[in-house]
Amino acid sequence: MMLKLFPVVVSAFVSGVVSCLAPHQQPFSSLGFPKDTVVLTPDLVEFIQGVVESHHVPGLSLAVVRPDGKSEFASWGRKTEDGDPATPDTLFPIASCSKAFVSTAIGILIDDYAHGRNTTPLPAGLKELNWDTRLKDILPGEWELMDPWASEKANLVDILSHVSGLPRHDFSHGPTDTPATVVRDLRHLRPAFELRQQWSYNNQMYMVGAYLISRFTGSYTDFVNDRIFKPLNMTETTYSPNAAHASGKATQTWSSLGRRIPWWFSEDWQVDLSMGPGGVISSVEDLEKWVQILINGGIDTRTKTTIIPRSSFDTIVSAHTIARGNPVVLREPAVITYGLGWERTVFAGHDIIQHDGGIPGASSRVTASPIDRIGMVVLANADQKEAAITLISNATLRRALGLEDKFPLIDVSPQEASRSTSTLEPKETPHLPPYDLTGTYLNEAYGTIVLCNTSSRSKHCDKVLADYRTVHGVAPPNDLFAEFRTLWSSHVHFTHAENNIWHIFPTYLFPEGYGRDTAPFSTEEVFGPSVNFVFEDREIVGFGLTGAVEEGPTVRQKEGGSVQYTSEVWFTKVY
Repeated sequence: MMLKLFPVVVSAFVSGVVSCLAPHQQPFSSLGFPKDTVVLTPDLVEFIQGVVESHHVPGLSLAVVRPDGKSEFASWGRKTEDGDPATPDTLFPIASCSKAFVSTAIGILIDDYAHGRNTTPLPAGLKELNWDTRLKDILPGEWELMDPWASEKANLVDILSHVSGLPRHDFSHGPTDTPATVVRDLRHLRPAFELRQQWSYNNQMYMVGAYLISRFTGSYTDFVNDRIFKPLNMTETTYSPNAAHASGKATQTWSSLGRRIPWWFSEDWQVDLSMGPGGVISSVEDLEKWVQILINGGIDTRTKTTIIPRSSFDTIVSAHTIARGNPVVLREPAVITYGLGWERTVFAGHDIIQHDGGIPGASSRVTASPIDRIGMVVLANADQKEAAITLISNATLRRALGLEDKFPLIDVSPQEASRSTSTLEPKETPHLPPYDLTGTYLNEAYGTIVLCNTSSRSKHCDKVLADYRTVHGVAPPNDLFAEFRTLWSSHVHFTHAENNIWHIFPTYLFPEGYGRDTAPFSTEEVFGPSVNFVFEDREIVGFGLTGAVEEGPTVRQKEGGSVQYTSEVWFTKVY
């Protein structure tokens, strides 16, 4: 691998760390950042190594853009179960850090139309494309939300700043869906809030953004590749899992419990659905080039070319809504605002934009400060590693800003690193409803779900129960089980709480294990929402799901009413 600066090699967890450092290190000063001052000094490298070890991160890569314009790179741990080391050119799925490429692509497209570079006709009656363009005008006949007001008035800024009113609804689409079917099904998804009432994170809106680019350029991935990746010489960055794996540079991925799992999207035919909200595959070496233009107002200073038009850049990184603003809860920072694919906040008195990413098998963060002219990329090959990434990024940011070192103590107590099997222990279930809850339930956006228990007699339920028994050793007779193939689960498990209320646990089941370890396992973890079954005349009519909206209570829940009305998702029993 070609190193950009004089290399210093420091031994580290599993694979070692390669840090590209200047040959002469100068001491830090809290009053400024002297030229050629190194960020990744041995003490910081050692601290990061401790975080990687204590938080059981299999592999991690880091890039830092310094105020003097130079960059440093480092990696820890492994990228494969064979022990191949993670390196700065290792390719990771970057998850929701992909969203900024959607808003950037739309900004470029807006500029193209303004200057006549795109001649694809806009829909009838639409004279120009801009950030205030309403979705009903740019996607006539396709765009429709359940809330008529939001359906009529929502514009590009609304959907990209997460104020469309829709909550996550992440379990409403599966691997066989397409952006077109996601757009079609939006009309069947209940909003949590009114348009622009409250920030509420929603991945589908970034699927809509990517779909829009494809509609007016031919291909979203080609457009981003031609207008962003290629001009920045991000030669290894791709949306194609096949290309990433063929390069030999792709990492393998692990669950938070330490078991190797498949890539979230492992085949190219699945890319269309993930490309907008979370489909970019890249390395810290390539993303350093992306960060460089972020701290330079959208300009690639290496080639003196504008990648992001200035007007669009300012719109993308500006705060459009308050995402989280309770200083008692947040402590520091007190307020987090959201732009278009970027959070904007303050770190130790310094203005920054950043975004986190998390999907099965990957965690990420991209940070930039156009004012202080620093940036950072952290990529990890396991999910739910936000705590580790926060510790690493905060310590690195303080060092890059020339602030007094405040390395927090690392919790080195043993943590669960792996679980090859788990057991669902049968338990006493008081007040179990005296009704048969098995059967088929339907929601127009979420599709059908067939609930089984140990008394079910069908080939479908036999397979579902057999998979649970293989993984967990037992299928408790009072629980409910179902196949539930979405982007985030293969199955779902219901356990009784009280009366007609049940806790639900979406999970991926791996009855044959994965990778070298063939022991069965699952990724089942605690999930907040619950379901409430509803009966009329001693017959079950369906169930409502509540508790999935983190920013709740929802408008319907404030108004009150029946389970059918107040639930965030309602499933009707069809047979």
